[in-house]
Amino acid sequence: MNRRDFLSLRSSEGQQIVMLSCQRLYMGYNDARSQLGCARADQSCNDEDWWSGEPPLAVGSQPVEQLFAELKEEIVRADVLVLEDREWMQDEDFSYQVKQLLIQFRAHGGEVRYSTHKPE
Repeated sequence: MNRRDFLSLRSSEGQQIVMLSCQRLYMGYNDARSQLGCARADQSCNDEDWWSGEPPLAVGSQPVEQLFAELKEEIVRADVLVLEDREWMQDEDFSYQVKQLLIQFRAHGGEVRYSTHKPE
């Protein structure tokens, strides 16, 4: 998954600001947890894996740990992390992962802000 799927970067008053969409990150998180399709995209599937003449869905997912490790690498250079779409943090495991990310970000001197933008 491309970081641009859930991160946007900007600068303001000399600060690097990262906007993190919980909605988009949650979608990536679910993709990482899923085991759809072949175990590996380059692995050929057996005939019994085919359904109605259609090949199985090959999802290029990554493990959850890798997803959050890569996200941490992307945000480490930012001064401010703005968390958007917090209503998507209902899943307990997902919420735990995000909170751990925020703790690590703060430990490195980053500031966390929460978006108050409400969709119309």
